Amino acid sequence: MVVGIGINVLPRSAEGLSMPPGSLQDVEPGLDAPTALLRIAAPLVAMLQSFEAYGFAPMQPRFATRDVLQGRAVALSDGQAGTAHGVAEDGALLVHTAHGMQAITSAEISVRPAAARPLSL
Repeated sequence: MVVGIGINVLPRSAEGLSMPPGSLQDVEPGLDAPTALLRIAAPLVAMLQSFEAYGFAPMQPRFATRDVLQGRAVALSDGQAGTAHGVAEDGALLVHTAHGMQAITSAEISVRPAAARPLSL
């Protein structure tokens, strides 16, 4: 398995962006990359080893408490839209769409507000 994460330690330019990117220094001024890595590496390795041994199901309740998509409108890359309803025990994103509850295992998900469509009268 290959796991990649990106963490902004230093503030980044917001030029051309509708929302400025966050950084760890927004939360803890003066934090540097080596210190951040020391704090993140051991818990990340432990979580990955647990995932390898037991799968996602034991982590699902903890994930649910931090799920920022829960209850938010989302748009899927296949053109569907709906409301996020958490994740299943296998890690699939649950999205209630016009076709009912869908378990999404592979798609791009957007939480950006959809462009307003003109009303046709």
